[in-house]
Amino acid sequence: MGNRQKMIDVCLSRVDSNWNVPCNAFNIRTEWCAMEICNNAKVSGNGDIFPWTPSCNEMIQWFIARGQWKGKTRDIRIGYIVFFDWNPNDPNDQVRPADHVGIVVEVYDWGFVTVEGNTGSNNGPSYTRVKKNEYSWSSQWGIIYGFASPAYDGGEIAGKTEESPAITAGKTFEHTLRTVRLGTEGKNVRAMQALLESYGCSVGSCGCDGEAGKDTVAAIKKFQKMKSIEADGICGPTTWGHLLS
Repeated sequence: MGNRQKMIDVCLSRVDSNWNVPCNAFNIRTEWCAMEICNNAKVSGNGDIFPWTPSCNEMIQWFIARGQWKGKTRDIRIGYIVFFDWNPNDPNDQVRPADHVGIVVEVYDWGFVTVEGNTGSNNGPSYTRVKKNEYSWSSQWGIIYGFASPAYDGGEIAGKTEESPAITAGKTFEHTLRTVRLGTEGKNVRAMQALLESYGCSVGSCGCDGEAGKDTVAAIKKFQKMKSIEADGICGPTTWGHLLS
């Protein structure tokens, strides 16, 4: 059995690093997202509960064979491995559908946060880094292929972190859910955008990008009118309360 926290710690310590460590470990120079996960497992002492492969799809088959494949679900936990399919509607991309992989390090009602290797550039694997990325259930569900649950010791821990808006709203609302207005940026904006989308209030073509632009303000106003509250385009305590109710 493996140690979940050690795995997360090693993955987080790698953020902003490049390809050298995983590619040297495998002695291969290619796309390295799967190698990043597998090598981090080895470094953290979890090598026995992860495969040793440079292939996302071979990772999936390894987890399936051990009954650890969860499929496409929103019931996820910190430490799960997430696989992405960038072309889910391509009929020629079904034999080996997974294009990318990361590890879940934070879970919220609106989505989750990952650490991923081979991320951040279109110029090839030499230019990419290890990055933390955020994914919204509402706007990015289509590219999620599925999740695997490695055999960490202690069973599965709860997925939501202390900063999840739905958990903290009743206790520290004023600290965790700050007022959002035109120009506001950050995780609170992204969470709000995901909630607006769930109510049918589109935040525009950029999706849940964490930036409150004109389209997001228009979505706030639309939602406020739906709830018969002042439509000022500002998401303060009253609007947050309706979004989370």
